[in-house]
Amino acid sequence: MSYAFPAPDDGRGLVVFLRGSTLHTSSWLPWAEHFNDNGYESASLSWPGQMQVGGVGESTRPVRYDAVRLGHLVSHAEEMLTALPRRPIAIGHGVGGLVVEALLSRGMLAAGVAIAPAPLDAVPSVKASLRAYRRLRCHVRCACRQEGFSRALFHQWYASETPRAGSDLLYDRYLAPVRVRGFLRDAARQPPLSGPGQRSPLLLLSGGRDRIAPEASISAYAWRLRKRYPDDTTDQFVFPTRSHALVVDEGWPDVANHCLDWLASRDL
Repeated sequence: MSYAFPAPDDGRGLVVFLRGSTLHTSSWLPWAEHFNDNGYESASLSWPGQMQVGGVGESTRPVRYDAVRLGHLVSHAEEMLTALPRRPIAIGHGVGGLVVEALLSRGMLAAGVAIAPAPLDAVPSVKASLRAYRRLRCHVRCACRQEGFSRALFHQWYASETPRAGSDLLYDRYLAPVRVRGFLRDAARQPPLSGPGQRSPLLLLSGGRDRIAPEASISAYAWRLRKRYPDDTTDQFVFPTRSHALVVDEGWPDVANHCLDWLASRDL
């Protein structure tokens, strides 16, 4: 299922949130409420094949997720966004950030924010890129088997800068791992970002202590985009002491407010 898209109004725009491969779609609900309070209309887009349990006010964690290909995720999101009366702003985390970048390349978005994504394109730092991909693939293999993705492993890889009690709370509240098939192959098949001056603004955010999507790899990717497309807007910001859980840990309002400030600076 997908959360229903609200009817557009005369406010600041429509924002769509895209989950990654580990956290449930409901992890974006605090963000959606925060953006609504700041004049936006918000919606969270779930992945194809999502199965949920519980009624209103009960747990929304799924019984299971079927494995999904990255290319299918992009096609699913594109189909949903095509039905909208105007181009939305999209914010994605992890694999959701990859989908945001792919949607930008297709001209589907007014702007995109990719938080701790793996790069769609090769980066100049080959060693940093390989380390990022290997860590992410290891993470996804563990996450696709919830029984094997323990609280200790979640804390080690995902929420290393969050106290253990807080990390366990995030694990219990939001963990909903999905296996992403053909990750590297489908990413390589994504079309390149639009030509100079044609792509909507992109903001790349990362955590300086992220063990899944290292800041060095994302910085190298941002550098390459700026060099290749100097007429397009590619902004980047690093939260030095944050881990991959920066969208759900206790400091998530700082990340959300940075996104709001960036959108306001772009008159979006």
